[in-house]
Amino acid sequence: MRLERGAHVVWTVYFDRSVPRSRGRKVPKRIAVDNVRISDIVQAVAQLGYRYEVRAEKRHPANWFDERKWGYVVVYTDKRKGELLREIAARLHRP
Repeated sequence: MRLERGAHVVWTVYFDRSVPRSRGRKVPKRIAVDNVRISDIVQAVAQLGYRYEVRAEKRHPANWFDERKWGYVVVYTDKRKGELLREIAARLHRP
């Protein structure tokens, strides 16, 4: 799969507090959440106003053996990926 410029793949595993960094978590535990779902990330990305595509039936490469299908969202923005992940994490903490 080839992505266009400015596209970032955002896996749900990036935000899951129960997953260690070695298995794919990208944000610190203090801003990670429990039981994150792809719908939570889609809602956060939509609220932030980004264009996105959903790929729900995919398995994260570091967790290929896990029965859970983590899924990911392709987010289109010119921001750096780390900044984007922090924005999404902050939005996941809002009610």
